[in-house]
Amino acid sequence: MRIKRFVTSAASLGVMVSTLLFLPFANSQETANTGRFQLGTHYDRLPTVQGTSSSPELIEVAEIFWYGCATCYAFDPYLEDWHEDLPNDVAFVRIPAVWNPLLQLHARAFYIAEALGKGEEMHSPIFREMHVNGNPLNSEQALRERTHGVLSRDAKGYRQID
Repeated sequence: MRIKRFVTSAASLGVMVSTLLFLPFANSQETANTGRFQLGTHYDRLPTVQGTSSSPELIEVAEIFWYGCATCYAFDPYLEDWHEDLPNDVAFVRIPAVWNPLLQLHARAFYIAEALGKGEEMHSPIFREMHVNGNPLNSEQALRERTHGVLSRDAKGYRQID
């Protein structure tokens, strides 16, 4: 147990430190105007442009997360602080991971909250419920109970966004 905590803490710290080191480069205008980075020397242009959900003139920063991820939970307060001071040419989006049924359940909760206009209100409480209160929120019923019905008016609510 002690080793697992150390590994999780070390991983969280590594992600946070590397992010804090690279956050100053998130403002494209400032970086582009300095001429410090040259195509072909410091970076390569991808042959196929990756689609985004933001308008083409914006830089999109996408966070892939899972509510059950300890590193995502530890990183979230830093991301929230950064998100408050975004440059005008940067858009931030959250994308929940969906590679197994539990993550898909949590992703549905995220998208339902977003569709109801409750995304910001529900995001941190779901994280806290899992990581502070130790509730895995591993069923539709558990999610409905812990979100006090905000995310679903009935049992079908979680199945409507598939």
